Formats: sequence, C-alpha cells, structure tokens
Amino acid sequence: CKDFNGHEICILNIKRSAKRYWNYNTTISIDGKKQPREVYNCRSEYKIQNDGKLVRFKEDGVGNLICKYNDLFLHDNNPGRHSMG
Repeated sequence: CKDFNGHEICILNIKRSAKRYWNYNTTISIDGKKQPREVYNCRSEYKIQNDGKLVRFKEDGVGNLICKYNDLFLHDNNPGRHSMG
C-alpha cells in the first residue's frame, strides 16, 4: 500500500499480460474500498474499465503509480501474479 495524493492505494492483485507485456490486469483498493479489476496499458497510458471504456491516465493519477510500480518491481522476463501488501 502507498499513500498517494491523500489516499491509501493498495495493489491487491496484478498480472502482466504475456502477449501484451505493457498491459497489467490489476485490482486495487482506494482507502480500503476494493475497486473492479481494470487493465492498465502502460505503453499508451490508458486504462480499460470493466465495461470496456477507455480512460486516459491523469497526470497525477493511479495509472502512473501502477506503471511506476511495475517498472520498479515487475520488470523481468517471467510474467505472473504479484501482490503488494
């Protein structure tokens, strides 16, 4: 979990796509409230919501935090499930 812009953001589950390695299927909680699973596209900087809607990352938004986390901790050749807690 990380304090981010006045909120506690926790990555509950994260899985990198083997085929599209820049995509991360991610479940997070914000201030203790579990959010629906979303796909974060770190190459094009947008997320795909459960309903299929594409949403661009905000400059100081959670998408950048997710991708920064992935760059720091998941940059390897073995895609799989990871948790941050």
